[in-house]
Amino acid sequence: MSPRTFKRRTRAWGIQQRAPNGITNNRALQMRVETLICEGNLSSKEILQVLSLDETPISTDTLRRIRSLLGIRLRIDDQDDQEQQEDEILEILVDQQAIGLVEGYGKGHLWAHLRRHGHVFARDRIFDVWCSLRPDALLRRSTGLQRSRGAYRCPGPNFVWHIDGYMKLELFGIEIYAAVDGYSRYVTWFYVGISTRTGFSVLHQYLNTISTTGFQPRAIRSDYGTETMLIADAHYALRKAGAEAVDGHPELQFTDCFWYGRSTQNQRIESWWGQLTSSTNFVWRELFSWLQERGYYEASKIDKVALLAVYMPSIKDTCAEFVLTWNSHRIRKQKGRPYSVPGKPWLNYYYPGRDEEDIKDYRHHIDPTKLDAIKTDVGSWDTDVYLPTETIHWCRTQLLGMGFDPEKPPARDHGTHPYVNTYLRLRELAVDHTEGGLFPVLSLCEKPTMPPNWAQD
Repeated sequence: MSPRTFKRRTRAWGIQQRAPNGITNNRALQMRVETLICEGNLSSKEILQVLSLDETPISTDTLRRIRSLLGIRLRIDDQDDQEQQEDEILEILVDQQAIGLVEGYGKGHLWAHLRRHGHVFARDRIFDVWCSLRPDALLRRSTGLQRSRGAYRCPGPNFVWHIDGYMKLELFGIEIYAAVDGYSRYVTWFYVGISTRTGFSVLHQYLNTISTTGFQPRAIRSDYGTETMLIADAHYALRKAGAEAVDGHPELQFTDCFWYGRSTQNQRIESWWGQLTSSTNFVWRELFSWLQERGYYEASKIDKVALLAVYMPSIKDTCAEFVLTWNSHRIRKQKGRPYSVPGKPWLNYYYPGRDEEDIKDYRHHIDPTKLDAIKTDVGSWDTDVYLPTETIHWCRTQLLGMGFDPEKPPARDHGTHPYVNTYLRLRELAVDHTEGGLFPVLSLCEKPTMPPNWAQD
């Protein structure tokens, strides 16, 4: 009898092989392990590495006992238990599909997504159930084109962040912006908002991100674009102030910390847009194109108001879910790309040297005085606002009257365009309201006045 079989049978018979020690029953440690398994999607080896780096090392046996106490089973051999688990997986996937969160996910993304929501199952078993439920989703992914890219090398996290905007929904008043770490492919920030505020919004996104983290990257790479002028000035001003404060190095040049280039040179973020589109955003692109082709969307003010009121909360939610899933999913080793870093993005970003490799974190700490001065010049602004207060209140009142809550939309029917009738009805009500000269006057958010004094120096 093998040691594994012996342990499995003694567990099945209720025989405890050793008394639990105090650390096993440590509730804080149990919660940390559960978080690393579910939200972090880490393997046992990775959990042990992270806990060791966090100065709370435990043994493999202790980790196994903690998993058992948490009711997390990584292996199921009994046929009846496997069938029961497959039924459970099917029920979960049906629910997730109904709210539109896993429509275009592949094997790794499905596995990471379910783990983040506390459902720990074997990856292949999840995908087998998904393929039986949605063979069309598998076909869509298998027919996607793979583009060949040149070699990409980055020495460590925060050496460079790649930033860019996703313009595929711009016609519909929606713009997505993101930053991806060049080394780990960790998404350091992500934003869904309105296209009329791009430049000012990108600056706020950056300032909000570095205010939270307390550091900035060594460099930022971006396409040429008017929306990057403000963030470029802010990043350079902060890097220069930080260099002067730390080592008296005021001769730092703009080109040392902000790099412009073509889209082909910004491949990290360009590649990630493809992942976002194939996994979730294709739903919105197909839907909005369908509305446009049939004359249900003509890019008028009323059309944009109705579309944003109905769909923006769902777009925000599905995109945010994908970002969390992406950051915790495993990137495989890629043939022909020897410099591509495998593993989970968030783990490679926050723990780059866990395998005793000499990987440097290139983060630069920020001069708080300079950051406060820039934030004061820029002023406060809520980046989450996508319609004026009176307009969104009117739209929400109409939608709730139809039995539709945009913050908690009903389940979607597979094979149909989501919430089309709701959008068309709100659009009709908005036209009648506007033509009747009623109040409030429905409007879109105005483009903000360009700040700030420091950007003009």
